[in-house]
Amino acid sequence: MILKLSKLLLLTAVVIFAGTRLLRADNSANATYGFISETYPGIDFGSTSATDTDRGFFDCWFGGGEIVMTKTEYLYYTEGSEATVFCTAFSNGRGGFTIAFGTSDTNGAYEMDRNFGAYAGGSIEFDIMLSTVTGVSFTDPINIHPSDIHLQLHWDFASGTPAVSDDRTLATLCPSLTTNGNWQHCSIPFSAFKDTDYGALASNNYAWVPNGTTWYFDNSGSNDGIKHVDDMVFSVNIASAQFFIDNLVWKKPGTGSMNVSLINRTTGAAASNLTWSGVNLGATRWQPADQCIQVQTDYFDSPTGLTWGIQIFTNNNSTAANPRYTGTGNPVGLVNQSTTTQVLPVCWRIVDTSTNTLTAVTGSDNKIYSNELGGQASNFPCFLWMEDRSTSGFSDGADYVTVWDARGIHYSEASWGGAVAPNYIYIEADFTNGKTPCVYNTSTLSLELFHE
Repeated sequence: MILKLSKLLLLTAVVIFAGTRLLRADNSANATYGFISETYPGIDFGSTSATDTDRGFFDCWFGGGEIVMTKTEYLYYTEGSEATVFCTAFSNGRGGFTIAFGTSDTNGAYEMDRNFGAYAGGSIEFDIMLSTVTGVSFTDPINIHPSDIHLQLHWDFASGTPAVSDDRTLATLCPSLTTNGNWQHCSIPFSAFKDTDYGALASNNYAWVPNGTTWYFDNSGSNDGIKHVDDMVFSVNIASAQFFIDNLVWKKPGTGSMNVSLINRTTGAAASNLTWSGVNLGATRWQPADQCIQVQTDYFDSPTGLTWGIQIFTNNNSTAANPRYTGTGNPVGLVNQSTTTQVLPVCWRIVDTSTNTLTAVTGSDNKIYSNELGGQASNFPCFLWMEDRSTSGFSDGADYVTVWDARGIHYSEASWGGAVAPNYIYIEADFTNGKTPCVYNTSTLSLELFHE
């Protein structure tokens, strides 16, 4: 099933409307909140500012031994250049590390409640590397099994009610985990912590998500009358063990929404149309539109196995197209408003941040490259030819017309990666064969979010 959620109008007149870009007040508005992540914004472990709503800390604790929990450059990581390594060296009790909001684990001066209600129904996710190989190593997972690692969520209730901890082993939470020494992904629904051990409390709305709506995460360290989570804890109960964790995040449930907006390439101001200025018809080769498309979706946080994507195309043969292509060739691109049998080629590029590397060049292989990035010699065809729904071979959901799916953004032909929203799509047109005086446009440039 194809869900068409936005249609964009493409014109050649220069029209720029004043506007502002929305800025999030804090990272809890994001679809994915990072706790140990170089990809997703989230908790700020270096801040003590009262105005930083994401300030937080790591707390390493132990029983009869030494805990080393560092975020450093190790041989292994799944994103960025760092991973978290946890080592233990004790014979009795448990040791672990705690992640919480605030500036210390003893009622720091800058603590506050954080409402994470929007994450209810979502998940805790992370990458982990485990191995039962014994020995001493600073670069490999050793002597650890999923049943040795506990993930705990601590919360406080009303005044006078003691704090409660909901404790699960990773063997229970992620039964598919193995000790093969390779990176594995673990996705744990928050519902796993809701009432399995504490059904009576849950029945009194003292569950992980009270009433299913208000959901606080703080480190007040006291029963302050607000039902809230104190901290998230990873602990182990075995000596001389080491495992790696990377990209620890909280995710909101995917709702299948897509937001599309036009912004000016240089100012970020809101716009209503894609336009080109300074074009010399019949001479100008590839030129980017003065605006770009900003696209966001929460489907990149969807459950594993869901097939989804966002595709881009024109539909110039449609009866609703204005102008409508009347020729017999490939109808893709900008249509000559007077001679509707003629079109100008269009290409697109998607990136995860705004860019100026937009001088497109066509290689001898008919692929499109960025001149600033080295042209064809770079072997990096980061622009793709636009297709029309009537282009020969067009297929909904085909890789070539898909700008973003579960693999990430289509940042170069047949290359995918990244996921963080928003992303930016740049549209370019080739005016070499343009006739003057003529107007070229299309009313059918479309982005569609689809899923199965």
